[in-house]
Amino acid sequence: MKLVDGKAEREADNESGGFSWRLSGEPRYADADGDGHEDAAVELQARGAQLAAKSWYVWLWRNGGPRQLRLPIAQTSRCDRPIESVTAARNGFEVQMFMPVSEDDCAGGGSVPITFVAAVRDGWPVRTKPYFGPTAPCDSRSLTAALRPAGKILLHTSPDERSPSVESAAAYDEFLVDEYSADPELTPERDWILGIATSGSRKVCGWARADQVRASPQ
Repeated sequence: MKLVDGKAEREADNESGGFSWRLSGEPRYADADGDGHEDAAVELQARGAQLAAKSWYVWLWRNGGPRQLRLPIAQTSRCDRPIESVTAARNGFEVQMFMPVSEDDCAGGGSVPITFVAAVRDGWPVRTKPYFGPTAPCDSRSLTAALRPAGKILLHTSPDERSPSVESAAAYDEFLVDEYSADPELTPERDWILGIATSGSRKVCGWARADQVRASPQ
């Protein structure tokens, strides 16, 4: 969707009333990709039918002009509490928001406060603090179903082979996921699964290919 003067609209093809997008508030500036040029993070609001979302996108400064990342560094839906803040930090943007857990309902939104620094690596949004990994949070309270991959797996920062890897491919004791992702009969359409890879007491958050982690030793 192309924005003109910071906004866009699309008519509905049913009774939903159409959709609208608009930039909101002032940009935040920081060098998110480490190239020495300031980049911008801006909130984009989307509304229409059951949609009520807010997302923060980064515009990189490249070749004398801005280029928007396709994926946001933070986002919320109508069932989430609003993002508390996005502020400039050293080498990225600090995000303060609430993470939903299984005990939450749509009326209350997320209940667990989290803070992380988001940056850009190789054109992809990543989390750099408190650990390197996806901007999506790995909640150990909901990721409890244990998969035991047959061999080494490569964790990524986004559900895409082109995104940066969290670390080198490794063999892990378990890969902890939510109950639905653990069962291929319940979620056959999922090519990627977000989870926590464990090796002893060590835990690593990342996206893994479903066919790697759902495979069991023969």
